[in-house]
Amino acid sequence: MADPRLINLSAQAEVVHQGADEVDPNAFYFDPSEPECWLVAERIIATLGAPAAWTPVAFPESHQPASLTDSALGELRPGGDEIHPESRAESPVRRHQDRGALGQSISAIAVERRLLDFKPPSGWLEGEDLFSREALLAATFAKQAGKTVAFVLALMRQTWCAGRDPRDMTTIYLAGAAAEVHPNALEKAMGLKSLNAELDRTTEAAGLAGVTSVPTVRVGVDLYTGDAGLDAAAKAVGA
Repeated sequence: MADPRLINLSAQAEVVHQGADEVDPNAFYFDPSEPECWLVAERIIATLGAPAAWTPVAFPESHQPASLTDSALGELRPGGDEIHPESRAESPVRRHQDRGALGQSISAIAVERRLLDFKPPSGWLEGEDLFSREALLAATFAKQAGKTVAFVLALMRQTWCAGRDPRDMTTIYLAGAAAEVHPNALEKAMGLKSLNAELDRTTEAAGLAGVTSVPTVRVGVDLYTGDAGLDAAAKAVGA
């Protein structure tokens, strides 16, 4: 029997972390095809302590997430403001460039947090880039429909816990079914120029805010990168 956490996600409380960036001062920038985004998505609602807009962004030109490298931790945001120092806390995820070692690290974190078992797509383990604009467009459509959390969690769990490729439309349709988003609606929406333009707009806005990698949590104007950055962001919210 399928794990219930892979299905029936439509009951997730969307109002907790919904809203446009212009309204909500906080945001969670993500890409479903990055495993560290899954780790953050699974606990941000319970951890952050404040609403944040779940915002898909497309950075295909530098898709190896900078948050997993040491070099990114000292990058400067536009205007000379440094990425918040507390977000530099070393995460077990960041220590590994090798996919095998990275997978073991994420798997250990998943066990510790009692998440679903980490079972990534075989292509990811072999070094493939799983970037999927279609998945990001689908997430953008789900956000417009008020079903971001349900859809994105389903998509990430299908990818990182069931080993399904996010570039495969079947994976996207399965996530849509879990969030009660009809496949015909998804397919039609992904072909719309307006939806593509919206993804490009939010990606550009994220870049202007200083986002260079995913996952990133923004609290006001401060950025917190990576899984460990979420804890620092939560401290800032509670300060």
